[in-house]
Amino acid sequence: SDIWSLGCVIYQMATGKHLFHGHHEYDIFNAVVRVAYKLPDDFPNTIGDLIQKLVVRIFEPCYC
Repeated sequence: SDIWSLGCVIYQMATGKHLFHGHHEYDIFNAVVRVAYKLPDDFPNTIGDLIQKLVVRIFEPCYC
């Protein structure tokens, strides 16, 4: 989703690093599916809260 991507881009703009890490594409994919990321300890709370609200599990079934 575009909202999820926005959270990843904001993180990258603030840190210069990718939000999800892994040794291979499969590891990164699993990190994305599990929403497994850690914000740095000195990360600003305002930006961290925004990222946590944007980068949520996107693979939930939609009953639209």
